[in-house]
Order: sequence, then C-alpha cells, then structure tokens
Amino acid sequence: VYSELPVFVQDCLFREGNFVEMWPLGPDSPREKGYPRNISIKAIEDDLLALLQDEETLSKLGVKIYFMPKFHTGPIIPEGASDEMVESSLQGVNYVILADGGRSTTESALKEREIIKNNSLEKVEVKNCPVDEVLGIFLDFYSGRRDMNLNAKECMAVTVSQNRFLLNHLIGNFGFLNMWLAPEEAEEAVGVIDANGTEVCANCNQASPCVFILADKQFMCTSHQTVFLPALKPDESQLMQTIYQALTLYGIPKPCMKEFVKFKLGPFSRRIEFFTDGYLKGMKHSFKVFIVGDAAISVNFRFGRGLNTGIKGALSLTRILAHKLADKNIVIDRDTDFLKHHGLMSELVLREVMIRSVQVMEKTSSNIRAYRPGVTACGNYKKDLEDRVINIFNSSAFMTSRLSPGVSADEGGDQIKVNIRKLDDNFARNLVYSQQWETAVAGGSEVLVPRPPWMN
Repeated sequence: VYSELPVFVQDCLFREGNFVEMWPLGPDSPREKGYPRNISIKAIEDDLLALLQDEETLSKLGVKIYFMPKFHTGPIIPEGASDEMVESSLQGVNYVILADGGRSTTESALKEREIIKNNSLEKVEVKNCPVDEVLGIFLDFYSGRRDMNLNAKECMAVTVSQNRFLLNHLIGNFGFLNMWLAPEEAEEAVGVIDANGTEVCANCNQASPCVFILADKQFMCTSHQTVFLPALKPDESQLMQTIYQALTLYGIPKPCMKEFVKFKLGPFSRRIEFFTDGYLKGMKHSFKVFIVGDAAISVNFRFGRGLNTGIKGALSLTRILAHKLADKNIVIDRDTDFLKHHGLMSELVLREVMIRSVQVMEKTSSNIRAYRPGVTACGNYKKDLEDRVINIFNSSAFMTSRLSPGVSADEGGDQIKVNIRKLDDNFARNLVYSQQWETAVAGGSEVLVPRPPWMN
C-alpha cells in the first residue's frame, strides 16, 4: 500500500538504508506496486511527525498544521480526566478520529460520558474464531557479538517452510522471532512474583501484558515486578528448550535474546459501524466521530496486513474529509457523505478479518504441537524438514520470481542443512506437521482506495 502514499511521504519514509525488502510478492503485493517493505512502526511515527513540522514541505503543499498544546500530546482524553476536562478538549471540534489501538480507551471514555451512544460504533464477535497465543522475542544481534549464520534468502526459506516460527529481521542489528505457542507452552509463558516460580502475576493481561526485559541476567517486567518463569530454570523448562531449538534452526546466538512478550491473536471482532455522531451539552450541532486503524479493524499480523489496512482506512477517510473541507458550501455533515468510506471499511473487514485472518488461523492453529525433549520420534523428520526447506530455497518460482533481487541473489543453502542436522528429531517433526506457508494464496480481491489528484 506504500505505493499509494504521496510521493513526498514515500521519500520521507523510505530513505536508503531505512527499510528492507525481505517478503515475497503475492496477490496482495503485485510486482507493479513494488516489493513489500519492512519498516518499524516507530520509524514511521517519528518520520511523519518530523514531516509535519518541516516548513519547506508544508509551504509546497500550501497547508498549515497546528499542534495541540503540550497537555494534549497523547490521548485526547487522558486517563482519569474529569468531565469538564473532556468537554473542554472537544469544544469547537468538527471531527474526532479514534486511532488508539484495538482497545480504544478514548471510545470507552466517550461512551461512559454519553458523548456518543453506548451502542454506537457497534462490533460483533466472529463466531467460532480460533485464538492463537504468540511469544514475541526481541533480538539484538550486536549483543550476540555476531549475526545469525543464515543469510536473508536462507532465512526466508526456513520461515515459509513451517507455521511455528516467524523471523522478522528489521533494519540494522535488530529483529523479532515470533513463536506460535501450544496450549501447555502458553501456560508456562507467564510472569511470576517469587523466585520459586509459584505465584503467577494476576495483573498481566492482553491490555497490559508483561514485557520481560533482560536485566541482571534475568528477564524482568518492571511494570508488574515479575520474572519470566521459563528463564528461571531454563534447563528444566520445556518452553525454553523449544526456544533454544528455534535459535539453532536460524543460527542465532542465545545472547541475542533481549525481551519476551506474550500476546493473543483473536478472538476477532468485526465492526458494523465506522462513524457516529458525538454530542456535547449546549452545542448547536453534533460532530462526527470516526474509528480507524487497529481500533476499527484488528488483523492477524502474520500476513503483514495490519499497517496496510490501517493506512487504507486513513486514506479513504482523508479523501472524503478533504473534499468536504474544500467545499465551503458544505456546513452540515450528513451520514450519506461518508457512505463510500463506510463501504470501503466494510470491504477491508471482509478481506482482512473474515477471509485472511480467521480462515488461515482455522487451518494452522490445530497444527501447533509442543516440543517434548527426550521423546523419540518415529521417522527421519530432520531429513523431511531439510528436503522441504532446500526445495523452497532452490525454487526459482519462489526465490527468483517473488523475492527482491537483493534477497534472491544470495547463495548458500549448505548452512541450512548444518543447522537442521543439529535439531532434535522430535522438534523437526513438529515443524513438519505445522505445514508450510501458503504464501501465494490470498482470498478475495484486493481492496483498492481511489487516490485523489491532490495526493500526487
């Protein structure tokens, strides 16, 4: 979707050395749009905020940007704000856009104060939706004193060969290894308050998860004052042994691990409404409240579609609002003015939530099995896994045709064999059973956002 952004925004975000092109082309990333690009969310936020304060750029566009007072940098309704403070924040506002994540605290605050109706911005749970639990491991390769021993092409072959681990290599020496957890592994991946590991943290939840950061040779969460249970006695932890096997598979040194965080994917919900009316006492007219980004549409991050979906929703809303603001004759906002935006958001829900996230999770969730050290596997699963990965690595249809030249030009393959042969055969069996990615399959037509002329 980055190709639909204004050129000056693309130039700002995608400077040389500020992104990587590591993922394959596919139905939702056709060749004419360019190779998929990997860039950190923080970099996007920092660069766009800097762009908004660049006077030369703004003068070329012929626009002015006014920043709210420092008090309002953050949620429009700070936690614990009084009713008077809330109403003061919203005086004179024409449009409120909620974009503060899947659990929008601003939406809740507006409903609690009856500024928007409690049944507005309605959403419903997707029935029979599976729930995936994922352990995210932040990697700092510099601290490991060397990079992983696989090149980018070898890493891609390993990642798409199975549905258990996803390695996301960011710019420089950083990356994330995401691990889909079996139920018994999810029970072990918790924070404990005492060193004996008997008292589990009760305050850790999806909205406020424990983030375990390496400090004094322990992975600790300073928010909840807890320690990552599996790391207390790694030799006795089934989960840590699984993690060590994954590091061996990718050739990543153990000292590279710097953080752990566990989170859930699902159950998903889908929005029925994407805008509503807001009211303040004494106001002659209502104002419109919109919801975009993760607050409107939450998707499975496995496909790299979260940011893409959020940007599409923002582009659609921007297109409508820009047209209305340019027409001085339009005074009152009618619901019919935003039907095109509502239609596009509904298409995104169908495409990204109902088809991609839910259906693919239904196929893969049941294939996740826990690794049990010491259990003998019947069969030569390391050979089966090696054959699968090497076939992907040598596939011209995948590697040459769908990966960027910078990745597909890498040679090698022998190190993959070395790493796999070091694995426990029972671990290799679990990877074989998890099946490989369906990277060339995507359901439904891609949702296209018309690009207005002023954005060129």
